[in-house]
Amino acid sequence: MEEKRNQVIFLGARHSDATSDAPPHAHDFYELNFMTRGNTKMKLNEKIIEYDSYDFVLIPPRIRHILYESDYDIFDNYVIWFELSDRKLLLEDQIIKLHDYDGAVQFLCAEIYKSYMKTGMADAGLLGIYLEAVLWHMKKGLILGTGQASRNDEDMVDEAIKFINVNITNARLSVEMIARKLNVSEEHFSRMFKKKIGLPPVKYINEVKIAEAKRMLAKTQVPIKEIAARLYYSDQFYFSQQFKRITGYSPSEYRDSALY
Repeated sequence: MEEKRNQVIFLGARHSDATSDAPPHAHDFYELNFMTRGNTKMKLNEKIIEYDSYDFVLIPPRIRHILYESDYDIFDNYVIWFELSDRKLLLEDQIIKLHDYDGAVQFLCAEIYKSYMKTGMADAGLLGIYLEAVLWHMKKGLILGTGQASRNDEDMVDEAIKFINVNITNARLSVEMIARKLNVSEEHFSRMFKKKIGLPPVKYINEVKIAEAKRMLAKTQVPIKEIAARLYYSDQFYFSQQFKRITGYSPSEYRDSALY
């Protein structure tokens, strides 16, 4: 009688460090990440997700991914790699996230990791069977799609413009801050913003700052130095340079002309 081949083919496992100083990577096999301590973030294509203790994230082939360093804590993350002999066992392009409330998946994955560390690939067939049980649990998790931003890019740009206009005097306003709010990478946000607006977001933010400076110069008697400070320019001279480059007038010239 012919022995049935495992549907899940175990490839290896390791303790995984953060690699946020390197570019995202992808491969042609599945990767299961699980966190046993701490918390951080993970980037999956253009999507950034929170990643906490007892979370399991299943990453399909060809999904670009990277694990960020944690701002708050030391964390322990592990990865298991595998292939499928029957791709129907999972939706190939779907990322799945599961929080293991009862510890069943944690137990199975810990056994896989410990066995691999002890005997290497000697029990690969058995580890594949364990992984089939893990995948049965993972099917009950949250499907995150393919890691692409779920909202329409044009809608996100509109949201970003509104956010910039409302927060133009916020000291922390930056491309990074806006991208985090939209839950996309800085690279993707900058690319889609320039495609619609025709300007990089940094230049657009500066133009909105100058528009606010024009309003303050025309409608108030706030000193030019204080206007520069309120808009978080490094100094009055740099503010004046930027103002004249965009408007053709120095701040004092613009104020004088607005009085008549």
